Order: sequence, then C-alpha cells, then structure tokens
Amino acid sequence: MQAAGMFIGELLCLFAFRILVWRANYKGEKIARAKPFNPLIFVLPALCDMTATSTMYLGLALTDASVFQMLRGSVIIFTSLLSVIFLKRKLRAYHWIGIVLVIGGTAIVGTQSKICPVADPSGTCPNAQNASGPSMATIGNILVIVAQFIVAVQMVVEEKFIGGYDIPALEVVGFEGLWGFSVLSLVLVGMYYIKMPAFLVPPCTEINGVMVNTPAAYGDHFENTLDGFTMLKNNAGIVLALVGNVRTSPGSNGSACAAGRDYGAIAGVRFRPE
Repeated sequence: MQAAGMFIGELLCLFAFRILVWRANYKGEKIARAKPFNPLIFVLPALCDMTATSTMYLGLALTDASVFQMLRGSVIIFTSLLSVIFLKRKLRAYHWIGIVLVIGGTAIVGTQSKICPVADPSGTCPNAQNASGPSMATIGNILVIVAQFIVAVQMVVEEKFIGGYDIPALEVVGFEGLWGFSVLSLVLVGMYYIKMPAFLVPPCTEINGVMVNTPAAYGDHFENTLDGFTMLKNNAGIVLALVGNVRTSPGSNGSACAAGRDYGAIAGVRFRPE
C-alpha cells in the first residue's frame, strides 16, 4: 500500500501537467511540446518502479532503517555499470575509484546487522534475536540491494527509450504513476490470496514498541490490503505518513526524471526517493 501511495502522488503530476497546459493555452502562451509518443513506452519503467519500491519496503521491514538507507547508495554502482554497457558511457578513472569506494562502504554497512544484531530489550519474545538478528537482516539487506539494481535498470531504460522524445518531467512521472498504480492495484488483489513465504515471516513482531511472538495468521497473506485500510482507519499517524508519501513523491520523482533527462541516468538516480 505504501507503493500505491507513491504512485498516487506520481499520478497527480499528470493532472498538474494538464492544468499547466490548459493554463498556457488559455493565456495564449507557447509551451514546449514533446515529440509524438505512445503512452505504452512508460509501462516498463513503471513496472521497474513498482517492483523496486515494493522490494525495498519488504527489505526495510526485515533490516534496520539506518542500514536500509545506506545500502540504497549501491544504486550508483549498478547504474554506472549499466550505463557503460547499454548507453556506451565513458567513465573516467575517478569515476571508477568512486564506484570502488561505494562498494566498500556498502559492504561495511551490510555487515553491520550481522556483527551487531538488535536484541529484544523487553525480554518478552524468546525468538527476538532470530527476528531482528543476522538471518532476517541479511535477507532484508539482499532485498534492498536487489531493488537498487532494478532502480538502475529503470533509469537506464528511461534514458535509452524515453529521453529522445523530450517529454516534460511532470508528464513522464504522471504516466509512470498511471501505469504503476493500475498494475499495482491488480497485483495487490492477487497478493492477498498468496501466502507469504515462510522464510520472510519473522518469529517475532514489534507491536506498540514491544516484541511479541508473531501471530499464526501473519503469513496468510503476502500483502493484506484490508488490514492496511483498517490501520489507516484506526491510526492517524499512519494516515499522516501516507499523505506525506503522496505529497513528497511527485517532487522527488520529478527531480530525478529531469536530472536524468538533462544529465543522464547516473545523475538522475541520486534523486530517487524510494
């Protein structure tokens, strides 16, 4: 559902773009228009965005927030390598030095959860060490890194197949939000009827700051959208967080799109909000 909120925010960009076009036409102002394009060209980037964002959120649930945020820097590695392979970019020596440093930093951060696992301070959950310790954290770290590879694919695809149309950033983000939200809405229905893989079900769950044994029904749904709506109904803090996600995603995604269009995928990827 968090990813759906992000796509709703992106979709709002399409409405904003149409309003700006109408306003410019009403005032008789000239605006830069893109070359003719098929809206279907945004499907692949939207699918990459959906997959990467969902994978990152799943990884975040299994690892520490600080580790998650630092591991996102690995996107530079994948974007640089894919740009060299598919976009024929030339990287200078200092670029490669930077990539090596990022790899080293990512490796150090990735081992933090294994070296310093989070214990259960309340002592109420006998399996807390397993829930937040090395095994679950390692899986979470791997998912976050895999998500960064998918983000890199998205940025390279956008530059290679969309960059030549000179499409305004608001319109690009809006169409990606349209396709992403449409596909994700269908995926959420299917995921409700799919059981979560056993290796992703933590032995313990934090509820109101206390570690408790994971309920037996936790893994019955890979994504329980109905329960998500119940949480929104009963917790104003979650509503505010979702609204913040919807509010901030247009600006950050629009910035990433504009930077990627003008300066290339490697520059644009630094503005990605996921």
